[in-house]
Amino acid sequence: MIVGSIYLNDCPVEKNIPIFLIVAGITGILLVLLSFLQSGCYDEDKESDLSCWRVLILVIMVFWSAWLIAGSFWIYSNYQPSYSNDTKEMKRYCDKVLYLFSFWAINLTYMFFVIFLIAAVFLYLCMPDIWSQIWGY
Repeated sequence: MIVGSIYLNDCPVEKNIPIFLIVAGITGILLVLLSFLQSGCYDEDKESDLSCWRVLILVIMVFWSAWLIAGSFWIYSNYQPSYSNDTKEMKRYCDKVLYLFSFWAINLTYMFFVIFLIAAVFLYLCMPDIWSQIWGY
């Protein structure tokens, strides 16, 4: 979010890259805050109250996933832009810090997702008791 704000106008090759970082950062912070609020409001007697929180978190996660796909397109389709801001290459220019931060933020997100999937499959197959304690079935 901060990198996107600092370099907001420094990527003519794809103006949506800094906007992607800002929106993804705000969405991530919102997800964390809502998750903490949901866990703070947990009451076993009022399980139905949590369904509203869960729906809201799910909607934000779906938006974040779609935003990640859009950001992936913007970043990967312009792989290795020109980091030199001379006038003749201005159409292909993107600030090096902005582009590389965006590129590796997307890569790390996908890496963590794959690690999470592998861990979930491992828990499901090798430790079904722990799986049922975590997920309730």
